[in-house]
Amino acid sequence: MFQNPIYHIESVRDGDFTVSFDCAHRIFAAHFPGRPVLPGACIIEMARRLASEYYGAPLDIRRCRMVKFLKMIEPGEISGVVFSFRILSDAPDMSRISTTVRSADSSVIFSRLDMEYGKR
Repeated sequence: MFQNPIYHIESVRDGDFTVSFDCAHRIFAAHFPGRPVLPGACIIEMARRLASEYYGAPLDIRRCRMVKFLKMIEPGEISGVVFSFRILSDAPDMSRISTTVRSADSSVIFSRLDMEYGKR
């Protein structure tokens, strides 16, 4: 999905991935002109990619049990976003992982995701 990545991992600590955004990426010019917002589909794909990093193996989304977008992520307005992961269940072929997406200072929660991932 990301040929030219829209985000960069700034740090990783205890299951928390702090990312920054490339505000000049063309997706922000289209979504939305004059008020760039990170698309929900990108948040889900970022969660999958970062969950794969956290888990240490490639994962595919099998089921979205819960996806809540609570506040828009406006890349030019924030200094960093943190994806926090917690494994809820783990089986040989499937893992259920909870993800919270929040501001780097923890003052704003942007999204909550509860997804099941298949292992490749």
